[in-house]
Amino acid sequence: MKNFELLMCCLGNGMTVCNKAIEENGDYKCIAHIANCGKITWYVNPERYIPSDALLKIEHTANVQHEK
Repeated sequence: MKNFELLMCCLGNGMTVCNKAIEENGDYKCIAHIANCGKITWYVNPERYIPSDALLKIEHTANVQHEK
C-alpha cells in the first residue's frame, strides 16, 4: 500500500498504532491500540488496510507487550 507509514507511540495505557501517511481531524489515522497485556483492538480491518510487513510488526509488538 502506497499510503502507509507505521507509527507506534506509548501513551502509558499501552501503545497507539497509527498510519502517518494519512491525517484525520488534524492527527494521524489511528488504526489500532495495543493494551499493556498485549491485546490488540483494531480500528480498521487489518487484512484489508495494513500491509503485511507492518501487520507483522504490530503483532510482534503485541506479543512482546504480552510477555512483559
